[in-house]
Amino acid sequence: MHAHDVVELFDLVRALCRKYEDRLVSILSQIVQLLCSDGDWLKLDVVYCLVTAIATKTGTAKGGVTSTTSLINVGDYYTSQVQGHLSGSVDDTPILKADAFKFVVTFRNQLSADVLVEVVQAANRVLTSRLPILQKYAAYALDKLLLVKQPNSTVSLLTASVVPVGSLLNNLVRSFDMDPKAQNSPYLIKAVLRCVAILDEETARYGSQIALKLSSLVEATIKTPADAVHTHFLFETMCVLIKKTESLPDGRLDAELMPLLEKIFGQDMPDLVPYALQITGVLLSSSLTRSPNVDPKYVSFLPYLLSKDLWARSANIPAALSVVETFLKRCPEVVMREHGALVMQHFSRLVGSKSLDQYGFQLANAILPVVEMTQGVNDPMSILLNSMFQRVQFSKTPKFMKHFVVFYLPICCCSRSRNACKVRRSDSGRNVSYALREGGRT
Repeated sequence: MHAHDVVELFDLVRALCRKYEDRLVSILSQIVQLLCSDGDWLKLDVVYCLVTAIATKTGTAKGGVTSTTSLINVGDYYTSQVQGHLSGSVDDTPILKADAFKFVVTFRNQLSADVLVEVVQAANRVLTSRLPILQKYAAYALDKLLLVKQPNSTVSLLTASVVPVGSLLNNLVRSFDMDPKAQNSPYLIKAVLRCVAILDEETARYGSQIALKLSSLVEATIKTPADAVHTHFLFETMCVLIKKTESLPDGRLDAELMPLLEKIFGQDMPDLVPYALQITGVLLSSSLTRSPNVDPKYVSFLPYLLSKDLWARSANIPAALSVVETFLKRCPEVVMREHGALVMQHFSRLVGSKSLDQYGFQLANAILPVVEMTQGVNDPMSILLNSMFQRVQFSKTPKFMKHFVVFYLPICCCSRSRNACKVRRSDSGRNVSYALREGGRT
């Protein structure tokens, strides 16, 4: 029987259970007991599928089962079968261990916190298995279980106080070292991310070591192309780690991560540059929590950050813009006096593009409070507004007009804004009433 046929068979069982639950209780219970009686792993594998089909009433692939039938008590089945399969030798009965992890993930909302902690500890042991597939199943379970929330809350159910975070991270890293193909799937790195997200202060003190390992994993993806989801979560883990360690006295991770970022920027790796920009922004924000002044090494990054080649790629713009916003808040005089003309050029290009104009308005909102610091440009406020009026007059869209009205109305209502009044009288920009009137017709 093919796997597809098995899936259809158990879908049929699930449908019958929903319609004839009372009649099927005794029949299916006898079948389950019969299959479990001799301990044959092939039969037990079938039982896992059968129990899951019978017990599931409603649920989603992402969130697990949300309600169960009365045919099978999920907690009792865990105690009688699943617990034993997870507690044995880490390399024994791999199929049943995989089944056990899938069962717990599927019914994680019905099992108690104590059971979930027990399964996390079992996953920690299984990560030491010599079988890469079991390591991935253990990581898969960790990824899902560490996301479980307390009832009617957004607070995580499993925290560092009950989960061996340090040991989990060590074993996950060891799993990467054992399997050279680990970067071809996202399971391990997603588990690393969940562990980093619940780091306690004691484990966070080893942030530099974790950062170095993450950096080495990125180096591996540079040498050998990796799964795109793996790469995404790898950089996401870096961001979370930086935020987790920023409050520590020795929590700076610049020394561990900056060489990697410089390599990505220096070699102009288009797939990784957006991620590197994101990491740069998080590092910059983290450094500003320790000191109000921007570190000179970040200031020296400005020419590259504002380079035309970087902004020519649309994929780079969101992350690059986020970093520029931080610079404009903390050291606007450096940005607008030394690079003001370039900033205004980027704004004009963005606001003139139908696909990128939302970023143009985002940049305009960052420029507006410090526009008077701009050097190398005559009347920068007029450039801001006249660029917008060009779009209003010749190529407005509903999206553009929404952003335009939100941006311009506060200026229009501010009687002290001489530049705004100047542009309101400008023939090239027409006037605000025209813009709003025409925008309403869009």
